[in-house]
Amino acid sequence: MKLVIFSDVQGNYDVLNDFFNSTTKLKKDEYVCLGDIVDGNNPFKDNLCLQLVRENCRYALLGNHDKDFLNAGESELKIFPDNLTYLKSLPPTLTCEDSLMYHSSLVEDGKRLRSPEDYAAELEFLSKNANSQRVFFHGHSHVQAAYSYDLHHRRSTSDPTLSKVELEKGKIYLFNPGGLGLRFDQQRSFLVYDTQGEAVTFYEYDSFKLKSETAGLAVAFEERWCPSLQIERVEWFFKYAEADAKIIRQVLRENELSGCLLSFNKDYYFRVGQRRKQEYLEGFSKNLAVLVNKLTLNLKDEFDMPVVV
Repeated sequence: MKLVIFSDVQGNYDVLNDFFNSTTKLKKDEYVCLGDIVDGNNPFKDNLCLQLVRENCRYALLGNHDKDFLNAGESELKIFPDNLTYLKSLPPTLTCEDSLMYHSSLVEDGKRLRSPEDYAAELEFLSKNANSQRVFFHGHSHVQAAYSYDLHHRRSTSDPTLSKVELEKGKIYLFNPGGLGLRFDQQRSFLVYDTQGEAVTFYEYDSFKLKSETAGLAVAFEERWCPSLQIERVEWFFKYAEADAKIIRQVLRENELSGCLLSFNKDYYFRVGQRRKQEYLEGFSKNLAVLVNKLTLNLKDEFDMPVVV
């Protein structure tokens, strides 16, 4: 199972909605939210965030912002009844596969784990009090973190790379995906836990969005460009090519593919006969396929993408 794990939305509906849209093609089984769905300062956005989490996340936790909002006494006046019922139903901890998830700290509720010493104390506690779980996830601190604890030598270490962590036997792990809805130019992030592959992959959100846009090129080829590169539909290709090339240049800063899209030789195409038209369309389609494969080849393990041929 592949779990997309994020935390600390804090009422940032725009980012949350964009996140779900951007991760649509990411290979995954379930979404998990580690809490702090609402912020408490904008009921309209809090409602929308709760609705999105309800619709997309199989698992979610109650965070400190969520608890504070419920304890404020005015939540019934600000949140739709179904969303409020959902928020009240969220647990403080949950188990999934071989993992235990919670919002802040099991040693001291509400504590932000920031330093190696904080994580060492938390892992020491988990090593003595956890049941069969060996992988733990928490949020609240707004910063990505990956720490392991050697059960034999009784010591903790951090993974400074924060890219992909392969899980080893004889260790327990504590991960923080960082915050997704953070403001004030703080880095937004999330992670993916592959329970079968026993690995955790970290993502910085803005960089991930570029990956997602790039993976979308294979979808564009399969659903828009290739079907319209036919004699009876070629006019549609011109419309798609002009719009898509502009986006590719602006978002991906990629000029070779966008240039190819705009290089269709209309003067030649409309001057030759049917057989030459067909030959030109087939050659043009192959050139596009080569460029799309070149850009998306390294993304096939992460995204559900059509095979470009």
